[in-house]
Order: sequence, then C-alpha cells, then structure tokens
Amino acid sequence: MFLDDVIGKNRTMKTRRTIILGAFLAALCVSICTAAESQRQALLIACSDFPNAPGVKPLPGARNDVARFAELLGSPKFNFRDIETLAGWTEGSDRNPTAENIKAAFERLISKSGRDDQVFILMSGHGTQVDMLPSKNDSPGLQEEPDGKDEAFIAADYGPEERVIRDDTIGGWLDQLKLKGAHVWVVFDCCHSGSLTRGEGDEEPRRLLTDDTRQTNQNISHRDSSDTGIVDIVRPASNPDREDTTGSQGSLVALFAAQNYETTPEMTRPVGAVASPENRRGLLSYHLEYLLNNVAGKTTYRDLENALAGRYYAERGMSGPNPYAEGDLDRTLFGLETITPNNSLGLLRKKDQYELRGGMMDGVTVGTVLDVSLDDKPVGTVEAIEVGLNRSTLRWVEAPTEDVLSNESSLNQLSCEIAKQPVIPWKVDVQWLSLSDAASPISEPLKRWIAERHALDSSVIGTSEHAAAGKWSVCVATPETARKRFHLDISDTSVLLLNEAAAMQRDVQQTLSGNEVSVVYPANAFEKITQNLTTDFERLFRMQRLFQLAGLYGDSGPMLSSRGVAVEFVPLSDDESPRKLRPLSRGELRAGDEVAVHLSNKKSKTLWYTILLVQSNGLIAPIHSGSILQGHSFRPTVLEIERIRLRPTRGNAAYVAVTVPVLDQRKPADFSYLAQLPIGVYRIGENSATRSAENTENAAMSSTLGGVFSMTTRSSENKLAIKDDGSQIAVRSWSVAEQDASQQ
Repeated sequence: MFLDDVIGKNRTMKTRRTIILGAFLAALCVSICTAAESQRQALLIACSDFPNAPGVKPLPGARNDVARFAELLGSPKFNFRDIETLAGWTEGSDRNPTAENIKAAFERLISKSGRDDQVFILMSGHGTQVDMLPSKNDSPGLQEEPDGKDEAFIAADYGPEERVIRDDTIGGWLDQLKLKGAHVWVVFDCCHSGSLTRGEGDEEPRRLLTDDTRQTNQNISHRDSSDTGIVDIVRPASNPDREDTTGSQGSLVALFAAQNYETTPEMTRPVGAVASPENRRGLLSYHLEYLLNNVAGKTTYRDLENALAGRYYAERGMSGPNPYAEGDLDRTLFGLETITPNNSLGLLRKKDQYELRGGMMDGVTVGTVLDVSLDDKPVGTVEAIEVGLNRSTLRWVEAPTEDVLSNESSLNQLSCEIAKQPVIPWKVDVQWLSLSDAASPISEPLKRWIAERHALDSSVIGTSEHAAAGKWSVCVATPETARKRFHLDISDTSVLLLNEAAAMQRDVQQTLSGNEVSVVYPANAFEKITQNLTTDFERLFRMQRLFQLAGLYGDSGPMLSSRGVAVEFVPLSDDESPRKLRPLSRGELRAGDEVAVHLSNKKSKTLWYTILLVQSNGLIAPIHSGSILQGHSFRPTVLEIERIRLRPTRGNAAYVAVTVPVLDQRKPADFSYLAQLPIGVYRIGENSATRSAENTENAAMSSTLGGVFSMTTRSSENKLAIKDDGSQIAVRSWSVAEQDASQQ
C-alpha cells in the first residue's frame, strides 16, 4: 500500500528504516503549541490535470483541496507564513506539479527546514502501482514487495513516460526532514491502488486501475528484538552512503486516506451542493479541513484520528474507505509537547443497547463496574454483562441524565474507567518456599506479605486452589543453597523468584531439566523487593492471561463461531518464495534456523491484527500491526510478517496474533499496549536478572507456552458469559530443540 511503504520503508540499497507510516489518520482535535523560534512550512501538491494522459480522469477536487488548505494554514489560527503550492496545469508554469517540480519543491523544503520546525505536506491526487525496480528484487527468500510492485503518486506530467513519485523516493525525503530535526505531518489524499473500486454515483475513485485480487501488502515493522535472548530479527546490511536518522530529534506523522485494498473518493461537498467542478473535494481533505477549522485546546494527532473516524462513521457507516494514521500520534498538533494517551474506554450506543470499546484484552470481565465521565466529570456507572476480546455489552447501574443520553455528540464523548473488578479465577500461582538454611531478617516479613497478597481479591496472585496455570515460588536462599539446589550463582543471601521446574530441583544429581527462568533480588531492602515482585507478578499474570484467552479464542477454543486465522513458520530459501513452501511443524525448528512468519486469514471478514512476540521470561514485544483482507475459498490471504533466526538459547517463545474484524470498528485494534519487559528487568537497557544454567547438558526443554491453552478455565458459565465479537487469537510457539555449538 502506498503509505505503508512511503514512510515505513526507505529501502534503497536494501536499507529498511523504522520510519513509522502506513496507516490510518482519523479524527478529533488539534493543539497548536509551537516554539517561537521555530518556523512553520507547508508544501501542498495537487495533481488534478494530466495533459499527457487523456485516459487519466481529471481530479478538480485535488486543486480545491490545496486551495482550501493554503487558506486555512495561512490564517491567524495556524500562522503558516511559508506555503508552497504546486497545483493545476498552466502551460509553461513552474507551478505545475510535474515529477521534476515536485522533486525540486521537496529539495527546497529540506534545505530550509531546521530543528523543531513544523512541516505540513499534502499530496492530493491519484495513486497507483508500478513495477518494482530490479535492484529491489534481489532477495529471493524475502521480497520487499510480495507482488513485485512499488506504490506511487501520479505526477501531472504522467503519460507515455509514466512519471510517478515512488514510495521509496518520498520516504527518502521524509528521512532527510527528520534528520534535520523537523516535525513532519504528511497527508496522502489518494488511493492506494487496492483491488476494491468504489466509484459509483457521485464518487470518483482517486486511483488508476490496477491488478485485482492482490494480497495485502507486506510492511515489516522493525522493533528491536535482538536482545530478547530467544530470537534475532534478521536485517539487511545498512547503506553506508546514507545517514542514519535514529538519533534525530525530528518526528513524523503520516495520514492515509484509505487502506491498501481500498480507494478513496472525490465527490461533491458539502452534501446538497451543486454538482460542479468548484464543489468537488477529496473525502479525507474535506473532513480534515472541517476538523482543523473547529479544533481548540491541546489536541494530539491521536485525538484528531479519533475525531476523523467519528465523522466517517456518521457519514458512511461501515462502508469504506478507512483512513489510517501512524507515527508520533501523541504529539500535539503543530507542537512539540507529547501527551500521554488517556487509557479510558469509549462508549457506543447501538439502538437501545450500549457497548464498551474494550473487552478482556483491556482487563474487562463479566461484572466489571466502570465509571462513566463526560469532560472528566462523572455522569453515571455501567456494568459489563457480556465481554469479548474487543467489545463488551453494558447495562446502566446509574444512568446519566436524559440530556446526555439523547445528545449524540455527548454520547460520542463519554469515556469509561474501571472502578471495580470482580474476583476471577485466572491468577498466577505463587507459593512461599521455605528453606531451612536461609535465616534472614527478611524471610518472615516477605512470607507474611505474600500471604496478604493471596487474601486480596484484587491481587493477580493466588494459591493453587484459585490459580489457573503456571506455578511460581518465592524463597530466600544462601549462595550455597542457590548453587546446589537451583544451579544459581549468587554472591550473597538473596530473594529468588523461581518457576515450577526450577523450584523442583533437589540436588545436582537430579537436575536434568536446567533452570530456565529464575530472578534474583538482593535481600537488603524490603520495600524495593516487594515493589519489584509486584511488577513481576503483574507481568506473569498478563502473559498467562494472553495465552488463556488464546485457549478460548484460538482455532481449538470453544468461543469462535468462525475460525480461520493462523500463524505459520516457513523456511527461507534462496530460490523460492516462502509462500510456496510447506509450513514447518514445531518439531522441525532448530537453533540457527531462519524462517519467515506468515499470518493467514481464511475468514470472510477483513481483519485488523496485532502481532506480539511473547517469551517464557515474561517479555511481550509488539512486532507489527495492520490489516489483512478476507480470505477466499481457494486460498487464504497471507501476510508475511517477519523474518527471524532462532538463537541457540534455551527458552520458549511464540508469535501471538490478536485479530478484530474491520467491520467492527474503523480504527485498528492495536494491542501493543500489552508490551512489557521480561521479569527481573525494570528499565530499558538494564541487563536481565534472569539466569540460566551454563551447562548445555542440562538444557532439556520444559513445556512450551502453547501448552498453557489447555489449562485455561472453560466452564459452561464462562461460555455463556463471554461474548463472541468476531475476534480471534492465533498462536505459533517454538523452543530451541537442539543447540549447535558452532553457532553459539
């Protein structure tokens, strides 16, 4: 898709940049907070006329979009004093948006931009696909573009020479702006050359006709997972001729008019206006202009995204397109301040029924009571009566006034926060392990503290009687006991957090399974120990909960009426596409293997997805988010997510895909907030306190995380209580089955 790659991948000379782009921008407000010394610069491009290509339909709305944005940005409200426009077509004019003029305009913008400058870019016109350049198609096992195409913006001098601006080129320009410290907001009001044409009636799609039935484009998002101890993310060598932008203080927000499989229309606006060229507008530009005209206060790009989604809902229901935004969305509009997003959950009304934009993945369970607020003022209370992964059905415990319930605008602004959580059986089993030779002043207070945690209804830990899976032990051990019984080398008496396999060790002779996960806390500060244990208990609970939900919502679970989402591993090959190769079974994975990870969708619905890397040490790392088309009867829609190389390190890991139907909501269901560090690690960059036995002879595998599904609660009561909202979790777990000494 045009945007994903425009920013998400600047891959010249095989360089993959972690430039966030690709996705939705949707709606609500904007804040105008800018430093006095910084400059505001805009580049507005409208390709509306194509004199060299009679077969390309003109887009008078693109020219109107640029004219209206030039007026808006230049107003006292936004105070842009440097606005360059390339629009329309006048013979011989250097203002024509030709390929060369667009290139020159970007170069001028880059040359005059500096640190903390606010840069706004609008590209309004047609989007299309062109054949990928040969130099980019030289990685047989993992193509940059599975369909062999680049996404591109059509220049006004498009014709026999097919003058276009490729995604890589735009990505390079945006790289340079960020490198100079500028804060960039780029808006693409053009189609992404998808396969679904919506050009009926007054709507004219902003794309050139392209291949149909194409699969969702791959967009690999690189998060630094190289230090996880289980898996290496394989990256091509960087291009030494290009500067790295990772140290830049600039930022980037990208707003796309449609998903890669959608078109975005040009149409007569406002509704009821005379159908004339003067009243044609791009749908995204029209709604975005309205929102910017009406924003007030400190608003972030994320707020703007939410508001935009609301306007699309109001006008088009669930029919497309679905605008998409990514980047530094928590930064204030045209400002430098970053605002922590509100974790409150939204409220929806469907006829006389009320629903919560949140479910079990957000910590909501049947019986959860939530406080309802309007503009931070409490107005009522609700209780969850049916709960799914992503949606919950509610009943009013204390209803707001009739004025609030009857006002659609007020309803859209209601937010909910969890006030009371019922007792649930899914807890981490934590026991106190008494050791006879560990006489420490901290032992008895710590034992009492754990007992107090067991007694709390709100606690995430419990005893075997109330816990669902995964037994952990806490003890105080001397260096001698830690070495003999647990194979841990510690320098002083310490507090240990041990998994079940580690706690079962009795002596060196009986130790055959190795010590996969053990965390060491210095026994010198009781308050610090309890603080760290509380953090680690929460991490273990979240990891366990994720897999318990997978047991209910996965392919083998009882909660799905429509299955069909799967994660698979396939081997990489020098001469074949991974998509053509047979998926690997778990037993075939070995240390040093290089595999590609595929997400497939055989469902009849297009899905949002979030891919998480989960490890047995508690790590949950977001890998990628996006959308994947509905499957077909003869083949699934496959998305190649990531390329990995298995390290010769003991431990278990899994890719977890959480999916939600696009028809359920316009915004992507991004579960990346589940991310957490491993147990024993409390700040980024800190070395993990997790220890493993060094003797490879003792490295037999414990059970994989995937086996946790079978331990989840599946009573008839839970079946009735959990709402089937069309969501699904797919899991593919692995462990290193064999170590190769030459690779260590």
